[in-house]
Amino acid sequence: KMNIPVPFGDILEKEVITNIPKIYQKLKQIYNDLQFKTEEELGVVYQEYLQFTYKKYSTVKTLLYKNEGKFLYDFYEHVYLDDNNSDLIETSNTELIFEKTSNVILTGTGGIGKSMLVKHIFINQVQQATSIPIFIELKSLNESDFSENELVDFIYQEVQNHHLNLEKKYFKATLYAGRYTIIFDGLDEVNPSKRSWLDKEIKEFVTLYNSNRYVLSSRPSEEFIGWNQFAEYEIQKLNRGQALALIDKLNYDEKVKRRFYRELKDHLYDTHESFASIPLLLTIMLMTYEAGASIPNNLTDFYNQAFYTLYQRHDASKSGYKRELKAKLTPEEFRNILAYIGLKTFFEGKVDFDRTTLDEIITKYCFKNNLELKTNDIVYDATHSACMMLQEGVSLKFSHRSFQEYFAAVGVNQLDDKLQKQILIRWSEADRNNIRSHRTFMNALFTIQKERTFKNLCIPIIESMDEKYRRMGDITERISTCFKYFICSKDSRENKLELGFLLTNEVHFYFSLQFLIFDNIGVNISSISDYESIEKLEASIVSNWKIDERKHYNMLTDDEKCLINKWVNGWYFSRHNYLKEWSIKFIEETTTQKRSLQNIIDSI
Repeated sequence: KMNIPVPFGDILEKEVITNIPKIYQKLKQIYNDLQFKTEEELGVVYQEYLQFTYKKYSTVKTLLYKNEGKFLYDFYEHVYLDDNNSDLIETSNTELIFEKTSNVILTGTGGIGKSMLVKHIFINQVQQATSIPIFIELKSLNESDFSENELVDFIYQEVQNHHLNLEKKYFKATLYAGRYTIIFDGLDEVNPSKRSWLDKEIKEFVTLYNSNRYVLSSRPSEEFIGWNQFAEYEIQKLNRGQALALIDKLNYDEKVKRRFYRELKDHLYDTHESFASIPLLLTIMLMTYEAGASIPNNLTDFYNQAFYTLYQRHDASKSGYKRELKAKLTPEEFRNILAYIGLKTFFEGKVDFDRTTLDEIITKYCFKNNLELKTNDIVYDATHSACMMLQEGVSLKFSHRSFQEYFAAVGVNQLDDKLQKQILIRWSEADRNNIRSHRTFMNALFTIQKERTFKNLCIPIIESMDEKYRRMGDITERISTCFKYFICSKDSRENKLELGFLLTNEVHFYFSLQFLIFDNIGVNISSISDYESIEKLEASIVSNWKIDERKHYNMLTDDEKCLINKWVNGWYFSRHNYLKEWSIKFIEETTTQKRSLQNIIDSI
């Protein structure tokens, strides 16, 4: 049962009494012939909306509670935000989030709990009666075409679906009253084709209705540099105390939980902090925990082990109850199907998908592999037995996006070189953020097939970028083509000015890929440039720039250009030149190895 702390009616009443008068006044100002005779009548409309949404967003399905939703606070652990000024913001009272600014972007990597945090903001705003929250799941935009309309039309449709029965003209007017906290959840889940429309619309919407508060959640992205109306706060990982508190709250086999809690406290948090500090991965650690069993050190092996353990295990939340498998597949066969589903949905940018989509995918898989399987059996096993998928109404999704990414990588590994090369290169170039935002996918790819990833993704891109740079001619043309602008920002931790930049779409994805390549060839990226001289150059470039001032390359003085040329050459192009040399060597080595092996075989 849900434990709602204050009687729910009281919460709603306070919420309505605090906020409705101001909304009512605003409507009266704009419309003399208002259909609502009194504040109470308007209050009833909002009450219905709040009742519906409060129930919806306070009930959450997760990996552990996949069949019936649980009340959020039964298992939610409050997190800290980092505001980039070395201050941590507490979030248990969500008013603190808006102390410095009313518009916030919340960023965090996969599994850190972005969706949980924004749901907490929604519920907490209702409980404190500080504003009327509106929750917008941006991924719903993928299903519909609003490109001819404005964002306000989409938001109106969403609040209507959530039982706010207000005419559109009235709803638009209420946006000027400044009583809303509008939460845009999952900007990074929106298809790239719709992103430029959406980014522009959000900025215009926030400017127009600027008395409300806004929260936007997303995986990290460099583009937020240009979002001047917003402050970007980063969700912090769980510290040891928070991790222990979270485990304590989870509804799970008590004996197992106690043992795991002790081990987490004694040593597991320290040895596996990169998993234990992320709520999703910590939950999987508990679910796959067996006393004394070793926990893998890299994420891909961790997901792999999680899959095998969860597919074959007893259901620990129902202590000792073993689920039967309907499709009766071996773990290998089942993993291959999930990999195919992961591959198809991931590259189509589908976070949720319906039965029909899944039917088509499974039918195609069966045809290719000469199998006969029922979609219903696969769905049952994926949602009930393996915990790999969740069912939300008519739609299905992987129980977390990082599972989808892991399986997609397993699926890519099963493609032949030609196809693999095509899909990886197209995907990397399709959206500047793809490589950076999908860390689980990229890491899994390198872990499962390092050499092939070099051969089918990294080297072709190094070569085509080299070609591009060569066509660009001299350094001035190169810089103005690669860098959108430069910006001077203050690094409050080290208390000095820094030179920031935004790269253009055609080179940005390569910049992200470089970090991964250096990581995987075991070379420290900062060791290949002369960092001291680069820092000196940087200091002299920004010494007389204003903070947050953006400059395009062609606006710079000749002296500034000269310094920037040296600076960019010193790290940006030196990285590329290093990788160019590396790729030539790599190709030589791999081709000679093959030949010599063939020679040996011939001579036997």
